[in-house]
Amino acid sequence: MNGAEALVRVLKLSGVEHIFGLPGDTGMALYDALYHEPVITHVMTRDERSASFMADVYARVSGRVGVAEGPSGGGATYIVPGVAEAHGSAIPLLCLTSDTPVMDDGRGVLTELDQVSLFRPVTTHSERVHRASGMADAVRRALRLATTGRPGATHLSLPADVLEQQIGDDSGPVIGEPVHGVAPAIRPRPDVAEVEAAAALLARAERPVIVAGGGVLTSRAWDELTALAESLNIPVGTSINGKGSIAETHPCSLGVIGGNGARAYANAWIAEADLVLFVGTRTDSTTTSGWTLPPRRSPPVSIHIDIAPKEIGNTYPAAARLFGDARETLRELLTAID
Repeated sequence: MNGAEALVRVLKLSGVEHIFGLPGDTGMALYDALYHEPVITHVMTRDERSASFMADVYARVSGRVGVAEGPSGGGATYIVPGVAEAHGSAIPLLCLTSDTPVMDDGRGVLTELDQVSLFRPVTTHSERVHRASGMADAVRRALRLATTGRPGATHLSLPADVLEQQIGDDSGPVIGEPVHGVAPAIRPRPDVAEVEAAAALLARAERPVIVAGGGVLTSRAWDELTALAESLNIPVGTSINGKGSIAETHPCSLGVIGGNGARAYANAWIAEADLVLFVGTRTDSTTTSGWTLPPRRSPPVSIHIDIAPKEIGNTYPAAARLFGDARETLRELLTAID
């Protein structure tokens, strides 16, 4: 078994069924391995940008990891935009780029490029696989990091000679982890005391409003969000990335809020709220209209639910800090207010 075959086997055993990309001379071993693996469908794309954006959309719709692949050099640079978009939107995506041979490092071989440095700013993890025996571990690691915590993009640089190299006796097991084929792979639950505090704050609020971000969609928590809104008759506004968290025909829906695409009445609800429940949103400049909705100088009480601890209270001080998966946290909050 060579490095490319180990890569494809781990992807298959992790539940990957589709890969988006196009070939280049450094990645022919990968295509040979894919040809002999009928479980995985390769979707040929117009160019590398298309591959990364298609993988992004596939992940958003399916809830599974999107996988994009492309060749070295210009192919690697061209695939970056979709990777950056997926990472910024917390979408699980694995980007695979074939690379020049390890044996030619530093010699000016055609399409040589420091891919790890290129992808590091737009991924959770970027790694160059230096030997075939480390391929299986590297793929599992990339999938694990794409689907745990705040989901996002990861990247593997795959040198042509490593793809062709036979794995050695020092290779780890060539196995997959199906749990990391979907996101969120792990659903942490919030501290019970924080849930109870949040429930008490909601009970006292006179003009509460919910702001739902993309984390609701990634967590597939739309039913729980809608149930909470209905149980307390709370209006729900969404970020652009969170559009669809609640049906926009629902009586509680305000539609998109913030600086882009919002209606005046929707933003007025945020401005006049005495409590804002943020769910799966970074409270970025667009969603908050430059951090004026709600105002930062005299902000309303806020409750913040997020799977990334660094986002909780990052912009607005949170009276209740609910670190956890959106779906699981909303379920516990519903139980607490019942």
